[in-house]
Formats: sequence, C-alpha cells, structure tokens
Amino acid sequence: MPLRLARGVVRATTGKWYSPDHDPALARYYGRYFTRRVAQTEADVIFAPAASGCVAFLETQIPVIYYSDATWRVFQDYYPRATNVVGRTRRGGEELESRAIERATLALFSSDWAAESAVRDYGADPAKVHTVYIGANIRQVPPRAQVLPRRLGDKLRLLMVGVSWSRKGGQIAYETLLHLVDLGYDAVLTVVGCTPPRGLKHP
Repeated sequence: MPLRLARGVVRATTGKWYSPDHDPALARYYGRYFTRRVAQTEADVIFAPAASGCVAFLETQIPVIYYSDATWRVFQDYYPRATNVVGRTRRGGEELESRAIERATLALFSSDWAAESAVRDYGADPAKVHTVYIGANIRQVPPRAQVLPRRLGDKLRLLMVGVSWSRKGGQIAYETLLHLVDLGYDAVLTVVGCTPPRGLKHP
C-alpha cells in the first residue's frame, strides 16, 4: 500500500495522524535515490532545508548543511496534530531527526529554541549548531542608518500575517497595538491569515 494512501486509511480507522514524510521506509528510499543523484553531480555542498527524511540515510562525502525551523521533539510539543500520532510516526520522526542532525556537517535552525533542542534532545555537537534567522520577505532591506532617523507618521499601520493566532504571536501584536494607543498614537492592526479570538476589540 502506498505510504500516502496509508495516511488516509490510518486516519479513518484510528483517528490518529500518520506522516509518510517521517517514515523510515520512505526515508531509506530517498537515501538510495539521492545517494545516486548526488554521485552524478560535482556539488561542493548539499543544502537540505526541512529535509530530515532526505538526508537521514544519505551516503556521501560532500558536506551537508541541514536547515530547519524546528526539531521533531519540539514540533510534537508545539503543533497540536503532532501530539496525536501513531507510534510509527513518533518513532520515525525521532529516528530521522537524530540521523539528519548527526549526518549534517552544519545544523542550522531559524530560532534559538530549535537550535537548543538539537543540542539538548539529540546530543548535537554545539560547535556545528547555529541559529540563522529567516527574516522578513523583503527584496531590499534598508540600512539601519536610513531607517532609524525616520519619524513616525500620524497613523501607525501594523500588519500581522500568520495562519495561527496563538502560534504566530497574535496576542503580542494585539498588545503592541494597545500599548501604542495608550501612548497616544493613532494605530490600526490588520490581521491576515487567521481570525483573532472573540472578545478582542480594536481600540
């Protein structure tokens, strides 16, 4: 049975979440596939973003840079659906994360929270674990010397973009709005991607 079909069957019969991307069987296939492909290239380095399943069983002498926004351990604590997984997914996620971090020449994470988990939960060598923030989607970032002298206008427009109010800091955005209003600013908050909880009122 194809692994992705199995996800629907497991969900329908057990009510739990099965992730093919965290199944060692699929990861071993990826390992064989990418080992062959990499051997045919002249790459100097392999960059693997959010690809624990692709590098866990990769065999190569080329340096591997693994990049992710979370380890499997903190992913389970942070995302509600990850707390209701079948045993195979839970064990597979742990195995693939551990192998990927161990396999990597450099293990980069987008937050200190995730980087600390790599060292604490997976025994990664701190010397090869680093935090590299993703940052904003801006084509050209203005220099600090240009931004800091700018005076705030009469109206402050705040924008929050996120699919989850709680996980993406919606409350922080709302409290920032309230603080600005308390300071006397004419401020407005626009939320894109999620719905704020009931009871919140725009001042």
